Amino acid sequence: MVETVGNYTKKLARKEELAAILQPIFPEDITFSQLEQYLAEKKAKQEELQEKVNQLLEEKQRLQLQVEHLQKNGTLDALYQEENRMLSEIHETALKWSTNQMLIAFLSDLATELSEQQLPQLLKQTTRYFALLTDQRYQKVTLDGGVIHVSSQEEDFAIYELSTGTKDQLIMAIRFAYLFMQKERSVSPVIIDDGWLHYDSKRKENLAKLLSDFGENYQVICLSSDKEMASYYQKFNQSVIKF
Repeated sequence: MVETVGNYTKKLARKEELAAILQPIFPEDITFSQLEQYLAEKKAKQEELQEKVNQLLEEKQRLQLQVEHLQKNGTLDALYQEENRMLSEIHETALKWSTNQMLIAFLSDLATELSEQQLPQLLKQTTRYFALLTDQRYQKVTLDGGVIHVSSQEEDFAIYELSTGTKDQLIMAIRFAYLFMQKERSVSPVIIDDGWLHYDSKRKENLAKLLSDFGENYQVICLSSDKEMASYYQKFNQSVIKF
């Protein structure tokens, strides 16, 4: 009799233990038939998920075989190269866009400040400096329909059609032409901090020539760690101070 009571006590404790475990899963009372239905639904859902897993594994295997095939025939490498080319093109386009936005803001401010009488003089002086910077490749800078154009002996280009380096040279020419026109105002010193990032050796030399020309009437201070640029300053008898 004592053993029977002990077994009953153990079974009762086990029942309470299982009830505590199942309580979060089945917060409400459930019949045996409802439990069977619940299990059947979960089994069906499990089988459905397993079928999806199998399909995804098959798709993964198919894609792996496709990638291996593309690697063998060189197509994948070509696609990677095309991706890099397109990313480079996107970066260059974004850079041109940002440069053009800055240029628009600069020219807008300049147009606001200059009178109609001053504009022809500005374009004339810009032409002189731009020709100097480009080794006389471009002989004229004009404003047509609100867009700056530059002309060589053979062709005419709108400013947005120029390369980044040539566009920088044009902006530099406009800035110095504007400063040249401020003779009555005190514009000295003119300070430039590495303003030739897109310049090759010839463009740097031409810029040094412009600064030497401009420096005859204005004080120009250039801050740079570019040893090549410093050599061009010395070539045109400009003072170079090393720190």
